[in-house]
Amino acid sequence: SSLAGDERVPSRFADTSKPLHGFKFLLIEDSVDNQKLIKHALRRFGAEVEVVENGKEAVELLTDDHSFDGAIRNVPYHI
Repeated sequence: SSLAGDERVPSRFADTSKPLHGFKFLLIEDSVDNQKLIKHALRRFGAEVEVVENGKEAVELLTDDHSFDGAIRNVPYHI
């Protein structure tokens, strides 16, 4: 199949049962329960997931590893 002329669909999009196959996410989360839940959900859809517990660890990791497609973190809501 093709998109916009001769461009081919990347192979990471080929398996529709695993729409995140080929994507690598950094999960920044301090709650172990949330880590397990989110990691399980992302892996179920085919993603590779690496977990760190805080922003400092994320910055240290991202300084050396530029292979992530995205980062996911919780956003605290203070009242």
